[in-house]
Amino acid sequence: MGRMLAGGSRVVDDLTNLDPDPVRAFIHFLDGRDPKTIAAYRGTVRTFVAWLATMPGGDPFRMDLVTATAIRGYLESLKAAGRAPRTQAKAITALQRFCR
Repeated sequence: MGRMLAGGSRVVDDLTNLDPDPVRAFIHFLDGRDPKTIAAYRGTVRTFVAWLATMPGGDPFRMDLVTATAIRGYLESLKAAGRAPRTQAKAITALQRFCR
């Protein structure tokens, strides 16, 4: 469920204290976009952060851990898990937005 924010926009608001600050800031940056887009981007970024935490030195999360090598590794893990090419493409889009 969402909540109304200033300006009348809707944000899918299930951020938790477990979300790193950069993830929280990214979701708030997306405020005003379609709630389904926000949910998809949030899910992708959370999954990436969780995957990164399984890598040596990947926890706690820091933005300097988000490298081209890390993103390639994550995409390879999606491919190895049998995720569809469209899912992989959506992950690329979400992570590109997150890295801006």
